[in-house]
Amino acid sequence: MAKHRRSFSKEWELTYFCVEDDDSARCLVCSEKLICKKYNIERHHKSRHANLTTLEGPTRAEKLAELLEERQAVIESASQSIREDRLTPEAAVRTSFKIAHKIAMRGKPFTDGEFVKECMTEAAEILCPTMVPKFASVALSPATIQRRIVELADDVSQQLHAKGKTVVAFSVAVDESTDDTCVAQVAVFVRGVEENLEEFEELLAMVSLDGQTTGEITADAIESALENAGFPLDRMFSLATDGAPSMTGRFAGVVARLRLKVKAAGAATDLIGVHCIIHREALCSKVVRLKSVMDVVTKTINFIRVKGQGLNRREFQTLMKDMEMEHTDLPFYTEVRWLSCGKTLKRFFEMRDEIALFMEMKQFPVDELKDPVWVRNLAFLTDITGHLNDLNVQLQGRGKLIVDLLDLVKAFLLKLDLWKMQLQEHDYSHFNCLKSMSYSDIDDNDMFIHSLQDLISAFNHWFSDAEPLDSLLQIFVAPFAVKPTEVAADLQMEIIDLQCDRQLRERFRLSKDLPSFYKLLPRLRFPKLHLIAARVMCMFGSTFVCEQFYSLMNITKSKYRSAISNENLQASLRLMCAQKIVPNIDRIVSRKRCQVSGGTSSSSSN
Repeated sequence: MAKHRRSFSKEWELTYFCVEDDDSARCLVCSEKLICKKYNIERHHKSRHANLTTLEGPTRAEKLAELLEERQAVIESASQSIREDRLTPEAAVRTSFKIAHKIAMRGKPFTDGEFVKECMTEAAEILCPTMVPKFASVALSPATIQRRIVELADDVSQQLHAKGKTVVAFSVAVDESTDDTCVAQVAVFVRGVEENLEEFEELLAMVSLDGQTTGEITADAIESALENAGFPLDRMFSLATDGAPSMTGRFAGVVARLRLKVKAAGAATDLIGVHCIIHREALCSKVVRLKSVMDVVTKTINFIRVKGQGLNRREFQTLMKDMEMEHTDLPFYTEVRWLSCGKTLKRFFEMRDEIALFMEMKQFPVDELKDPVWVRNLAFLTDITGHLNDLNVQLQGRGKLIVDLLDLVKAFLLKLDLWKMQLQEHDYSHFNCLKSMSYSDIDDNDMFIHSLQDLISAFNHWFSDAEPLDSLLQIFVAPFAVKPTEVAADLQMEIIDLQCDRQLRERFRLSKDLPSFYKLLPRLRFPKLHLIAARVMCMFGSTFVCEQFYSLMNITKSKYRSAISNENLQASLRLMCAQKIVPNIDRIVSRKRCQVSGGTSSSSSN
């Protein structure tokens, strides 16, 4: 039976600023390929380009003409590229793609291709003069580099879409931030687990929102990205966010809206919302930021580093060098970067005597630095902040299992209990700064004990929602220890069979990690356990991958490259964020060779 072909309505060009592209539609504004259905096209136009919906009459017609003209220029540029490739040896085309990939991976401007070519030809003239024509034949113009990067990103995207159709379970991490031009960029990452329990973690989409960023708009954008990539919504297991109200609102938040969509798609379980564990740890840390200490530290550092147009800082550095200090400068403290607080406090505590001397020389003495009680508070804050920093660093990183992150938090809670008990007994084994002070200066620990209790209460509060996951995670972590009577009825037989299999028990003992064991577990014999493993393995424990994405975005779309289009920005970032999926350059070059030999000129390299 022939597949039904959806028809494109000509009126959609003016109504939604899109054109027909083979069996699909393509947005003229952002070049995204859309399913040829009015509902999808209308939703895309209203959610992504809300600022254009107000255009009417001649103004709207002029905008359409402008977009069509831009598209025609892109098509002609692509056709020129194919004509160039027809005359270029295949090795030169492959080299061009390789260099374009390197440029994208480093977040460099497209114009760097010309600089690379100059370097290659200069080197060839000295090392191998006869090869200069071959190096000169490599196309590295800015327009060519841009096209190559888009093609490489499209290949990565196609590979991701192919994986999406076969996942057993997947989860999404989402966050929103603004770029250098104040455009809201929503980063959507997906972590999927295939039938063989091989996992992948890739950028699904970067959604640019010109208008509002409500929960409804963001949820629709995520659904559209999943639908376009072929990820079955009924296999979505969890959604990790930063915990903002627009994300976690009970009824209108992104999690709530997607939970309804996942349920409507026929999912067997409710979508689980995960509040970023790193973000929660940062919220907990706020309870120990002693204002009386931080205000003095911040004010003093600002005086040294900022006042006097840098003169104070230079004089301070000179003094530290003359005193042969290990460190000659003080780092800034930034409120939004908790790790910077730990480094700042540690350096400030170590240099407190020298800082006091310098401030007296500048006739701005810091009386608190001579107050034993204040210095004692500084020492405690430095120690506990260092412990929190250590936890924060452990929680960071891509591809980490949520169970491992929660175990780190649980261990930290037990450490807090231990430290509280030790401080009650004047034991400073794990507080090096406090330990370095004389006993008389640290005789009263009541405030420190109260601070640790506040920290314990904060962790218990922010991580209370982890308890509902405990039963699922316990099955995943200790399948041989869980009692069959404590699991669901449809899982009990598998648990008994597993626990009575001596070979599997030994294999579990020898496995280097949990995923390795489950990958060797017979899927047909233990389908339920296999599915549990897939679901746990696909869960994001934090939105670290999104934070990393925004760091790369700020490098790529800096104030010097603010004019880069959203399409080119997404293509570059897709390559920079790629983990297990790498572009298949040989396949791309082969496809271009087929196009050239057939004499075709398509616009597929938009």
